[in-house]
Amino acid sequence: MKKEEINQGLEELNKMVGWNKLLSLTNPENLTEERKKVLEKSLYNPCFVYPAFSPDKDVEQEISILNDKTGSYMEGLERDVNLDLLEQFQLGNRYLKSRDTPDFQDASAAIFSRPEQRDIEWAQKNYKIKPLEEDKTITPEMVRKFMLLYMNGIPRIEKEYEILIDPNRANIMVKEEEGKILLPVRDVSWEKLAGDLVHEIGTHVAQYEIGCRQPLPAFWLGFPSRAFTSEGMALYNEDLVVPDYAPRTKTRAGNIVAMVMAEEHPFSEINKELLSAGFIPEEAFKCTLMAKRGFSDTRKKGANFNRNLYIRGINMVREYLENGGEEWVLYTGRISLEYADRIKELDGLYRVSDDLPKRLRAMAKSVLD
Repeated sequence: MKKEEINQGLEELNKMVGWNKLLSLTNPENLTEERKKVLEKSLYNPCFVYPAFSPDKDVEQEISILNDKTGSYMEGLERDVNLDLLEQFQLGNRYLKSRDTPDFQDASAAIFSRPEQRDIEWAQKNYKIKPLEEDKTITPEMVRKFMLLYMNGIPRIEKEYEILIDPNRANIMVKEEEGKILLPVRDVSWEKLAGDLVHEIGTHVAQYEIGCRQPLPAFWLGFPSRAFTSEGMALYNEDLVVPDYAPRTKTRAGNIVAMVMAEEHPFSEINKELLSAGFIPEEAFKCTLMAKRGFSDTRKKGANFNRNLYIRGINMVREYLENGGEEWVLYTGRISLEYADRIKELDGLYRVSDDLPKRLRAMAKSVLD
């Protein structure tokens, strides 16, 4: 009974301060209006409005109670993961409470970390590259249809996913628990489509749905710092499906440059720098937005390092695989790499086939044939 209470408490905390909440509550409610103003006047500093952070319970109190219960009634991997997960929820609570305050940048760094010097140097070399003009002929409705087709290759449970076109989205957002995928209103190229298929569905949806078959709730709620593994694997898959894709390289580099600049500069100066580096206005806006999300008055200095989880994540995944790590382990659920060896020994583990990652990449790549 105590374990059930703990697991229920973790699920409630995940809904209040979990990874998806960190994203949704820093997505501006007035994004469409403010984007239009920036695209019309590039030196405009947007003023964003965010959804209220109003958890149903006292988050800090719930974390304290569950810490005590977990320490008393659980053991082994389950105990260690849950205690680390509660620490992650504590950081998430601080992050959301500190939006638009002087503490927000440090709260963001505590979760996502600042970009490493090697990544900053790489970005400086690549954010000014000039990719070839893309043939963007795939409409949001076509993306939606391809995603529904791709879904058929994912090991899944009962839930059917609803794929919606949302004019207030700057990027695709997957809400696995709700069974929803939100698409922005923009046309894309075949290369971008292939990358999005393996990133959003072939990684995020697959990890979640497989995680739902596992013996511990952390596999679907998410291990602590699971986003680094998940997003790192998603980028790793993208790189294999569409290698040397210059627009992706430029965007990753632009995200890093934007984060570094945001620590000391307003939105308008970051946007101006990216435009001068050859970013189209929409892409310059998106990179700058990501570095300033969580701030209402974007004239103020301060960065959100949320995009660094992708950069740090792919570095971690590459190092894990280069050092003999097994790829199938990354498809046991929403795991953290530091637990990979212990996960393999877990009783009752639902083990996917060794070739599943390759099959998911091949399915995505087939749209390019």
